[in-house]
Amino acid sequence: MSNGDYIRAMDNDRLARFLFIWNINFITMFLESGFTKTMNAKELREWMESDKWDCDAVKVGDDFSFDSDFNLKEKTDG
Repeated sequence: MSNGDYIRAMDNDRLARFLFIWNINFITMFLESGFTKTMNAKELREWMESDKWDCDAVKVGDDFSFDSDFNLKEKTDG
C-alpha cells in the first residue's frame, strides 16, 4: 500500500492527527533550516507513491502522544 493509499484510508480522527503532526514538524523543519529545506512537489509525489514513511515531517518522538501510525499512545504510569 502506498503512502497515498494509506492516507486516503484514514478515518477523520487519524487524518486530523496526521495533518497536525505533519504541519507542526514541517513548520519546525522549515524554521530550523533557515527557510531552505522544504519538500518540493516532485519529492512529495514520489513519497506519496512510495510505501515507506521515510520523511522527517511524519516522524514522531517517544515523548509525543501519538505513535508513528498516528494512533493515540497508551498512557503508562512511570
